Amino acid sequence: MMPSRWERQDGVAAESTGLRGDTAVRDMVSGTGQRSTSELLRHLLTGDSAYRRRWRAEVRRASARDPHQSAVAAVLADHLWDTGEVPESDTDLPRRLKDVVARAVSGRGISHQTLGWFVRAFDMKDEHERALWQQLEADLRADPPAVPGGPRRRASPVPPEHPENPQTSASYRTQSLIEQFEVGADRSRRRHALEHIIRAQGLVERVTYRFDTPEVRVEVARGGVPGPLRADDAPGMFRIDIELPAPLEPGQTTVLETIATYPAGGPVTHHFRRGLRETAGGVSLEVRFDPDAVPERVRWVELVDAGTGVAATEEVPLPPDHVVHRFLTPARDCAVGFEWDW
Repeated sequence: MMPSRWERQDGVAAESTGLRGDTAVRDMVSGTGQRSTSELLRHLLTGDSAYRRRWRAEVRRASARDPHQSAVAAVLADHLWDTGEVPESDTDLPRRLKDVVARAVSGRGISHQTLGWFVRAFDMKDEHERALWQQLEADLRADPPAVPGGPRRRASPVPPEHPENPQTSASYRTQSLIEQFEVGADRSRRRHALEHIIRAQGLVERVTYRFDTPEVRVEVARGGVPGPLRADDAPGMFRIDIELPAPLEPGQTTVLETIATYPAGGPVTHHFRRGLRETAGGVSLEVRFDPDAVPERVRWVELVDAGTGVAATEEVPLPPDHVVHRFLTPARDCAVGFEWDW
């Protein structure tokens, strides 16, 4: 019987990469020919029989890529749904995770959060997990921050509300960002929780967050000690500096968790947006509406050129629990978020 198209491609891919089953994977983990986290991850997914069977069970359409990116994305999506990290109502998750997989296995970028998803979704063996984390830390140490005055790629503008806007001189990279925004019964913003994992690109002693109102109470649940809220240099903006317990050296990471609460009776809110760098890792945005403040329509919006150009707009159905959610990894500098009509 003739082999299927996928089986022929799988054989060609395995031969071209020089894999010879689990023995080759053991050699790779031991360090032979290892060059990056992406390369090691790719070899594990294609060379370890258990991992290969896991993603091949999700193949729905033949592809020349090895590993099959859509199939691997399906494995990650199942894991995130099963653990409750992403609600099952987010049926578009596998499609969006395909870009995460492509970046991870091609060497274009993999965050601590993304690597953790791979490790847990594929139930990786202890020696493989250790090798991946060790290689990721080695990659980060080998990726020094840009030298002041040296050549660098020109970045697109980022909206001013984002802490990584060039005007803020942030010397860190976002590895993971999880945000939850709540709208109260009076249609004003009520609560904004943020979990932010950063990796230092230069010496980082404090992290600054900005707000467009002084009527806000900020609690730091993890990661540092907040200073007073004070007027920012930008007109109409206010800032709070969070002092880290110890300065971060280039390549080191830390986690900050903040909760901002707003008094009732504030201005009616119509959107929640976040500016993002192309280099940011996984980003999770959620908006929760009070049952007494349900909007007529909700849209997902992607903006470019410092928020002046609309790249995409998508109508979002509002589920019975009145919560909308989106997970993404930015492909370029942009601002994204939800907007709604009352």
